[in-house]
Amino acid sequence: MNLMRIDRGFHRENVAICDVDVSSGIAGEIACLECGGDGNWGKFAPEIVGADYPCNDCKGTGRMWVSL
Repeated sequence: MNLMRIDRGFHRENVAICDVDVSSGIAGEIACLECGGDGNWGKFAPEIVGADYPCNDCKGTGRMWVSL
């Protein structure tokens, strides 16, 4: 388990502590911070986009790459 600080946002002002799966020396994979790792963004606004709308950030995979 590799807990790392992830800086997010346009000006990198949002901070999250995440468990990162380090696959190489330059990148790691985390659970998507936008949808919670399940790939479904429709749970936040089902009346607008439907119940099974894929997350825009992770493209519905539930995982994201971050640089180390």
